[in-house]
Amino acid sequence: MMAAPFISAGLESLRDPAPRAEAVAPAVRKLAARYPWIPDDPERVVRMQAVAGVAGGLLLASGRMRRLACLALAAQVVPAVLLEHHFWAEKDAVRRRNERQHLVKDLSLLGALTLVATEPRKRRAKRHRAERRESAPEQGVRSAKRAARRAARQAAHAERVAEHRASHAARTAARRAEATGRKAKAKARAKAKAKAG
Repeated sequence: MMAAPFISAGLESLRDPAPRAEAVAPAVRKLAARYPWIPDDPERVVRMQAVAGVAGGLLLASGRMRRLACLALAAQVVPAVLLEHHFWAEKDAVRRRNERQHLVKDLSLLGALTLVATEPRKRRAKRHRAERRESAPEQGVRSAKRAARRAARQAAHAERVAEHRASHAARTAARRAEATGRKAKAKARAKAKAKAG
């Protein structure tokens, strides 16, 4: 969405650069007189800016090199904000309102481009997890294996618990039998003493 104004304005300027060239001609000539590497032909400057706008807009729309595209497009918006849309100099109320709206639109685009260009990079972990995600049959096999391992662990645990309980019961029975035997021997000794005495 943000690339659409740059693409459409760039194509329009490539088809007919004269109106835009006429608007920026004084500023282009001043800059060309000061900096020799800037062309002094306003139409040529407008065409160069249009090509850069279309290229940056297409890059931004395709999602490739977003930061570079945003910086290039923002570099185009800044001169437009500074050199065009002088609404305060307009005498006609309708033209003044139009120029003010264009200025606000350009400032909004500049802010949006700055936000996109400075947005932190997203981590790719989510995308990699999605790529590694198995299909439904593979997930079924994996969950069946997990369930089998869990069942085997539970069976081994139940067997260990049963062995422990059986061993504990046997030890308890042996201790009771031993205690009963000691009591019986003590009674027998006591009876023998009573008879002897």
